[in-house]
Amino acid sequence: VFGSVNFPTFPTFAGATFINDPGELSLIATRAYNDWHILEWSAYAPGRLIPCAILPLWDMDETIKEVKRVSAMGVHGVSFPDNPTRLNLPSIHTDYWEPLWKAFVDHDILINCHIGSGDSAPHASPESPISAWITTMPISIVNATADWLYSPIWKNFPDLRMALSEGGIGWIPYFLERANFTNERHGLWTNVDFGKEKPSDVFKRHFFTCFLDDRAGLEMLHHMNEDHVTWECDYPHSDTLWPNCPERLLETTQHLTDPQIDKITHLNALKAFRSDAIAQHGGRENCNVGALRANATNVDTTPRQGLGGATPQGSGEGGLVTSGDMAKLMMGAYD
Repeated sequence: VFGSVNFPTFPTFAGATFINDPGELSLIATRAYNDWHILEWSAYAPGRLIPCAILPLWDMDETIKEVKRVSAMGVHGVSFPDNPTRLNLPSIHTDYWEPLWKAFVDHDILINCHIGSGDSAPHASPESPISAWITTMPISIVNATADWLYSPIWKNFPDLRMALSEGGIGWIPYFLERANFTNERHGLWTNVDFGKEKPSDVFKRHFFTCFLDDRAGLEMLHHMNEDHVTWECDYPHSDTLWPNCPERLLETTQHLTDPQIDKITHLNALKAFRSDAIAQHGGRENCNVGALRANATNVDTTPRQGLGGATPQGSGEGGLVTSGDMAKLMMGAYD
């Protein structure tokens, strides 16, 4: 893997740790995180570790200042909650955010809404298998996507861009079909104004998407904007296919053309984050799978079970791990 966008861990997505405790200390912590993340962490491997800043969203004046500050450091992406109301912030349909949308456009910054940054997949019950929750987690972003799509933001800020991070793509063709149908059948009474366009046109122009392992989505690529579809690795989470992700990706892209593969593997991501990383590293021949593996022969990629944390103990029949088991495990991390 040549490069990857880096999302926050301790601050959590969109800096929610600090947003949930607004004030001077959280403002200082937000700036400190960005300084470390941009000037130390990402600077260790320029172009390969792509920074994704967080913002003090509870204070719009300070937020605009931070946008300008991180932009001056070369940042073109920020982590933003898919549903700000879950963090006790105004909804995206209020004018509170207007100055920020303008700042994003002025500084050419991509909004990154990661799954779980606002609305998450629900746990049906404590007894439900955790696998049910894991299955629906990526597509949990669909509700927030509809909320954003039907906002007048895109008409008011035609150059604004956003990415649905880690949400997959297989659901998108039906989602767009349903959005178009909804507008056609209900638009006369809902009074949503897409003008002469369809909702799908707006989505294809403004939204970037990404996938980890999505055969169905790739088979339906022609229903999407192939210039806005990107591949993701999800390292170091358990969903990741690393270190064998190139082989797995090759299996699922056999039906695509070389130009299409180039787009979804790197060109679209470079465009989204305004990156010239491949040129920085001397050209494509230095950045492909063979070159990267040749330069990392000393790296141990032996699969390991866990990273030293507690192992989930299943309480269900046959040791089945449930949502309740995971809740207890996570709560124990704070003891």
